Amino acid sequence: MKIGDIVISTYGHDMGEWYVVEQVLNEYVFLVDGKNKPIEKPKKKKAKHTLATNYFAEELANKWLTKQNVQNAEIRKTIKFFKEQ
Repeated sequence: MKIGDIVISTYGHDMGEWYVVEQVLNEYVFLVDGKNKPIEKPKKKKAKHTLATNYFAEELANKWLTKQNVQNAEIRKTIKFFKEQ
């Protein structure tokens, strides 16, 4: 799992929710959706409790890796785009 991956939560009260991986730290990932989990307060979750999709948000990943600001609206728009695929 890497920064920018689109994942679905498979465990917990947020089961079925779509997120973008904002950060990876050992067995944990920090997830954002731009709404319930904004960029200012990402959700820390064990990577094994997520299901990786085949989708990758390249634009968001590049912004995070180059320390550029990412807006919650961009995250919501990206997730919406991939959910409709």
